[in-house]
Amino acid sequence: MTARRIRRLVALALSCALLGGLFLYLMNQDTPREQEVSLHFSQREPQQIDRLEVQNAQGGFTVTYQQNPDGYVVDDVPPELLDMERFIALMVSQAALTAKTRVAQPLKPLQDYGLDAPQARAELTFTDGGALRYSLGAKEPLSGDYYLQLDGDDSVYTYPAEAAEALLQGRAGLISTLVTPELAVSSPLSAIRDARFSGPSLDEPIHIIAVMGGDAQTRAKALTFGAATHLVEGRGLHELDQMNGIRVLGSLLGIRAIRVLGYNLAQEELRAYTLDKPAMTAEFTLAGRESDGQPIALTLADAGNDTFYAHVSGRDAVYLVNRPAFYDARYEDLIMRYFAAPMLVDISGLTIKGGGSRYDITFSRDGAQPAKAAVNGHPVDTELFYAFYRLVTSAAADGGLITPPEAPGEPVLEIAYHYKSDGRADDLLRFYPGTVRRLMVEVNGVAELDIRESFMRRLLEACENLMAGLPIEEVW
Repeated sequence: MTARRIRRLVALALSCALLGGLFLYLMNQDTPREQEVSLHFSQREPQQIDRLEVQNAQGGFTVTYQQNPDGYVVDDVPPELLDMERFIALMVSQAALTAKTRVAQPLKPLQDYGLDAPQARAELTFTDGGALRYSLGAKEPLSGDYYLQLDGDDSVYTYPAEAAEALLQGRAGLISTLVTPELAVSSPLSAIRDARFSGPSLDEPIHIIAVMGGDAQTRAKALTFGAATHLVEGRGLHELDQMNGIRVLGSLLGIRAIRVLGYNLAQEELRAYTLDKPAMTAEFTLAGRESDGQPIALTLADAGNDTFYAHVSGRDAVYLVNRPAFYDARYEDLIMRYFAAPMLVDISGLTIKGGGSRYDITFSRDGAQPAKAAVNGHPVDTELFYAFYRLVTSAAADGGLITPPEAPGEPVLEIAYHYKSDGRADDLLRFYPGTVRRLMVEVNGVAELDIRESFMRRLLEACENLMAGLPIEEVW
């Protein structure tokens, strides 16, 4: 190979090396990238919002900060009517205004995004002097989010649906639909201390009274029913049926309105909803430390189609609500049917009259001393007495309310419970002839229930067996 050819090959190799190096150099250079655009338009705290003004088809709303009293106000909406959870979410989303995505370039005409005639316009001013203005357009078809455009920015963004929809409502959308407080504990029996129902559909007002936390008079009344948690007071006095009590009292709490019909209403405007002629009024007091002891009065007026106008004391707002369960509360459904069942620890004895005989029964159990029972002064077996007492306190009605006759005649049986507590009057049960094989029972002067006649026969038999030391039959 000649020297000339060798020089040509070397020159060609060098050229290839230079070209390869240039190629590698160009390959290693960063390709030009589109400048990243931030989706965060504001990164502030809610309390840095000085004013939020929203305009939309519903009339919009304005949120402003006022110093006296300190806090935010929404137009003329009373603060106690605001849905605080929804309001706080709105303020948080506006203070940290953030888009979800940026629509890729090139953009279509603004009318394709609904931004030529936006659904809402929002203007934010902040305590640091900053301001933001933006528009909300149509829904993005796939995600359900809304198109957004900032004033002074040609880009189009998508904005989360939940935050956007809060800007498409009027001021009424920020008013809470919660008419009565939510149940905050495990049972309505623990949440509500007392409740009273009245209205034209009730023969008598119904009063449900909590024993725990009640006054001395309530606790004394409760001795009639042993370990009762609540009493029902109507024509008579009874222990509350727990199952129906939970249903009725539970329906007082967490009532949600179908919608808010009006607020800041004058008295004549309230009367337009016939609230001065209520179908029912429910007054109840919450238990617990958060309660100020003031009863909540909920008034219902018929609005037709199983709905009611509702008004809560202390608020000048009217709600439309569905028929609550307590509206159908009936005295006879709320009461236990036992006439009296005091605990042995609370009584000193009892007197039974019937069949031409009188039985004065005493009972005592002091400290570590054995229990003692006697009939007409003669000691009796305590185990027999316990069976006898279970029979006496099993006296209960098994039917509905009755209408007592004006002159019932003479009682055929009397039971009087004597209490240890000073000043606690006896409970007196009188049994009168009623319908066939039934006896009307008058408890402390009130007759509203009856009982099978077989109870009287079994009880008088038991009185004799107790004295004779014979077995007591408890089934009647």
